[in-house]
Amino acid sequence: LFLQISWQLLRIEASAKADRNEKRCTINAPLRLITSGGKIRIALKKNTTDGTVVNAQIHMLLEDILWVATLPQLRSAIAFSSYLMSLIRQCEKDYPPPVTTTLTPRPPMEANTPNGQDVTISNTFRAFDFDQTSYHLHIKKVDLHLCDDAHSSITPPPGWDIESGAMQVTLYRVLVDIYPRTLSSSDRRNWPRYCAPNDFTRWIETRLAQQFTKFCVNTDEAGRTRLVQCWPHMISFNVVIRIHDLTIQCVSDANSKRDSLQNMFTSERHLRSLPNDQYIVHFEFANFIHPMSSTLPVPAPASFLQLGPFSILFDRRTLRWCLYVAHNLATALEQSLGVDMEPIPHSDLRVDLLMPKVIIPFPTPPTEDRRFPMRLLVSFSTFSLSNTQFDQDIFKPFEMLNKATLSYVMNSELLNGGTTLVNDLIQLSGSKACGGVSELFWLRTSPAWVDTDHGVNTKSLPVISDVCFSGAILIRPEQVNVYVEPTTQISAVVDHFQFLQVRIFIILLDILLIFGPLLVSNSISQ
Repeated sequence: LFLQISWQLLRIEASAKADRNEKRCTINAPLRLITSGGKIRIALKKNTTDGTVVNAQIHMLLEDILWVATLPQLRSAIAFSSYLMSLIRQCEKDYPPPVTTTLTPRPPMEANTPNGQDVTISNTFRAFDFDQTSYHLHIKKVDLHLCDDAHSSITPPPGWDIESGAMQVTLYRVLVDIYPRTLSSSDRRNWPRYCAPNDFTRWIETRLAQQFTKFCVNTDEAGRTRLVQCWPHMISFNVVIRIHDLTIQCVSDANSKRDSLQNMFTSERHLRSLPNDQYIVHFEFANFIHPMSSTLPVPAPASFLQLGPFSILFDRRTLRWCLYVAHNLATALEQSLGVDMEPIPHSDLRVDLLMPKVIIPFPTPPTEDRRFPMRLLVSFSTFSLSNTQFDQDIFKPFEMLNKATLSYVMNSELLNGGTTLVNDLIQLSGSKACGGVSELFWLRTSPAWVDTDHGVNTKSLPVISDVCFSGAILIRPEQVNVYVEPTTQISAVVDHFQFLQVRIFIILLDILLIFGPLLVSNSISQ
């Protein structure tokens, strides 16, 4: 059964109430989306015997979406999503989902003709057949404008030079796919517009095999037998988000000129000649359950993000404005969740950045000499982050760390954090858990290099040649510690003008590191 609904113009408005007794007229910041055209395609697969729905597919295809969102509207969106989640949790309590069996594929049914000859499934039916329920959203273009509240009663922090700040984000070919119930061991070749195998399928396959081995070692004989029987039938809830191209402009205000606007985030798919089926952003999330048992151990939820190639501009005003917006949204999120919200379960995370480039503008040189470089370019072939034990064994951090290095660090007179540094290095080198750490990420890079240039479309001069790094990021409630070591020899070549610019930049960076946290906390409190 196929059904299609199309429209020329659609306006979506959503709002949330903080209280059930609150009147509708008191809501003054609803969420509004405008799309110029689109369609919904619904496909139902029914049982020919009793007419029950076996599987369903819903495809929502949108042409262009325009969204002008202010901070009050974003806060309303957070409240609306929190309200929806409360309804879903209440519905799960009132109407628990039925207990299902396995999702093993059923063999195709055969019918006999009056003459006794078998009738095979037609090619047309095979072309439109689907064996699982899924939901798909395809947006051709999203034009998003993020704006702060120009008429807010909140007093801006001191030194705030952004009046009515706004940021434009443009997304091209956004695909969101949701598969509520699929076999975790499936090869995904039947998923629409999905290329398998890929980096995520290979990573999750290896990770599941490692988890299975770990569970078998830590369980008794009866539990191991039960786990071996149920593991092939384990199902997963999957979400896939892909973006073909992405551009983010730097923050602008009422005094900004159009010609002076720069892009903070720019994809380089055209410069790298990427194939058409490779996306700039590829994110996947998977959550696992055993349909036949609620007592067997299941792997932790897995999240995978692949981003790149891209270049990002380190703009001070944009960074400060983003921190201001993030603080407002984080405060609204804490208020919406409340104290009765269940804690978020720990998730295995893997982040792969492909050919990222960080552009750091130098300060204006003291004299108008064209030999002074204007930008510092830090480029990587790949940059990977992971918090799983399996990736720690692959990344192999701190292989070059020895007792002589630890002794040198212990005898050095560090300004602050010397004890924490020594203890963390000793525990990391011994593959032990660090105390007081809420999250531990392992990092690894392929060859990285540093250049300087004189602006866009100018020749670059090398500063540091190819060098690889490995390390760890330790996140504590009170601080974040980053430990990095080079795995290859560092070779640097710096001329006089590069040295002057880098020296000035390092001095400014030291001032920022010393007084930056104080300025940020002062800005947030005011």
